Amino acid sequence: MKRKIFLAVLVVILITLPLACKTTSSTTPSQPVTTSQITKTTSLVPTTTPTSTVTHWWDKFGEPKYGGKLSVATGNLPGMSFDLYNFAGAEIDLWYESLFEPSWTVDRETWSMRGMFYPDQYWQGNLAEKWEITDPTTITAHLRQGIHWQNKPPVNGREFVAADVEYHYNRMLGTGSGYTEGNPMYLGMAGNLAKVTAVDKYTVAFKFKQPSAQNFQTIADRFALNEMDAPEWVEMGKGASGSSSPLNDWTKVVGTGAWMLTNLISGSSLTFEKNPNYWATDERHPGNKLPYFDSVTILIIPDSSTRLAALRTGQIDVMNSNAGGLEWQDKQQLAKSNPEIQTVPVPAGASGVGLRVDKKPFNDIRVRIALDMAINRADIAKGFYGGTSSPNPVGLVTADYKGYAYDYADWPQSLKDQYAYNPAGAKKLLAEAGYPNGFKTNVVSTNDTNTLKLMEIFKDFFKDIGVDMEIIPMDSAAYQSFTRGGKHDQMSSQGLAFTWPPTRLIDTYYSKTLGDCVFYGLNNAPDEVYDTLHDQLLATSDPTEAMKIFQQMDKRVIEQHYTIAAPEKYTYAAWQPWLKGYSGEVLMWGQGVAYARMWISK
Repeated sequence: MKRKIFLAVLVVILITLPLACKTTSSTTPSQPVTTSQITKTTSLVPTTTPTSTVTHWWDKFGEPKYGGKLSVATGNLPGMSFDLYNFAGAEIDLWYESLFEPSWTVDRETWSMRGMFYPDQYWQGNLAEKWEITDPTTITAHLRQGIHWQNKPPVNGREFVAADVEYHYNRMLGTGSGYTEGNPMYLGMAGNLAKVTAVDKYTVAFKFKQPSAQNFQTIADRFALNEMDAPEWVEMGKGASGSSSPLNDWTKVVGTGAWMLTNLISGSSLTFEKNPNYWATDERHPGNKLPYFDSVTILIIPDSSTRLAALRTGQIDVMNSNAGGLEWQDKQQLAKSNPEIQTVPVPAGASGVGLRVDKKPFNDIRVRIALDMAINRADIAKGFYGGTSSPNPVGLVTADYKGYAYDYADWPQSLKDQYAYNPAGAKKLLAEAGYPNGFKTNVVSTNDTNTLKLMEIFKDFFKDIGVDMEIIPMDSAAYQSFTRGGKHDQMSSQGLAFTWPPTRLIDTYYSKTLGDCVFYGLNNAPDEVYDTLHDQLLATSDPTEAMKIFQQMDKRVIEQHYTIAAPEKYTYAAWQPWLKGYSGEVLMWGQGVAYARMWISK
């Protein structure tokens, strides 16, 4: 089976999740979590005990310096929108901010911030100075006083207040301010949020439908449309649509953030200047007014080899997940040509095939186990991923989320055997299931080159146990419509080891999810065990208990073999040695806040 794998040196698909799923989310503890508690329950790697009480982990960056510009790259920006309601455009919305942000003082050896999930104890206030759980169904946020919108029409630098927050969520939920219908995407991701109310000028109450340890994540997760836009700006766009809408005019975008969009060359670049009235100071260097850079330029470079060349020649300062990151081949090449450039691995999910378990032959778990036993993950890890990936099988969430993922080291040997490469054992299971000669099947797949290469590898492995898999490629839009509608009759290209917050993953195999979010083919085959765990997780108000329940959900997915996946892959964040204040954090959400805390030291 090595013949396919060692020829396939391109990478697999970047996992995408349906964005309209009904997902509820998480509350933060009202009491601080101690370092010992963090290490015990949720750290990525053990915490290093500081040798001095006055030494900080960020001291390695040196003293910040003001001035200069930051240059970053991104790929294509299809469907770019400046309006948060439409979701697209998160790669470039540096003018927006959220009420809460992941902490920039948490040691990256404790939690790396290289995924898109941050446990409750790693969050800090941003536009909101503090918050507390007022009662089991209410979180009260207290805004910082003296924050102002950027000084440009139509807001003209007025103060940011609680009424702005109420307006934003009325629009998203359809609960007031002239809005009677909520944003379907937001209602899917924040289904437990009932109403947001301005209690007074600087206090906001978030009311939830039921108590849950997941509620804080609902209003903290930037992915879930929690950035703040100005009511005057939104009102300006009422009654207009398409290119004629003022909300599609880049010269009019406005927020509270550190960066003001000052130039846009379509398909080429966006330029941001520092907001001279920005409110924030640097947590790691108290008293330092942010941002450090004078400007940020985002270069739109669709071709990955061109982006790499720009990095190698110093035309860009950082390449992160916004541009897809570096693949392992590029990282190895870069280590030889530019050893001074710093890189860190970033989890990027695991790709494979999802099964219609409500249909024959996949309703028989013996068939599903046989397909997993047909995959030689060690060869894939060594050849397809160049030895940069662990050969271990994975579950619903990345193995990097310790405490949430069902750690492979804890699997019983009987479960490990079900994922071990064993073609003879796979054939025996197929025979026991009534398929002594195998069977024919098909997989509906996106038609990008990397996905199709992995599908060819799977096809080759399956053929060795008598399973003949036809590959049916589709363009991305057609694939999404076809599979979300449950129109595929056998398999579809899917993934595991997601880096999203667990609160956005729990509906993945939930049989009671409504609409087109039944995207993993469980349409008529409910898993009562998974459904019960799902409901228990939403019902608990204990974050530690929620974490344990999610691990049991991950375990259940692994035991049921719903998706046959390759090993987890990694891409690489890369940055120039002169860029300081950066540790490889994922920058797809909240990158404006991140860029404000970086500087160049040459």
